[in-house]
Amino acid sequence: RQSPSSTAPTTLTVVDFGCGSGNLCLALAPYFTNVQFVLVDKKPYPLSLVEKRAQASGLSNVQTMQYNFSPSNLDDFCIPTQTNTSDEEKTDNNRDPSHQPT
Repeated sequence: RQSPSSTAPTTLTVVDFGCGSGNLCLALAPYFTNVQFVLVDKKPYPLSLVEKRAQASGLSNVQTMQYNFSPSNLDDFCIPTQTNTSDEEKTDNNRDPSHQPT
């Protein structure tokens, strides 16, 4: 029996800001192979540990990025999502919730 994550296409990205040596995401990556994990830290040494550990584990869904992040540049990591919302759903979402149809 295959797990759902092993058969689904890659659709999600998880960014771990301040990842250190990657303990959290490296533990998750083998179980969520349909997720791309991006481990970000401002220090190069922990990232080199992540790379070695990911390679030793054969993880192809892990990448590292050295970056000095701040609240003002977090948008660099935002990935826009597309939704196929119909006009009717848009109208429903914009209605006043206190107004009930009669």
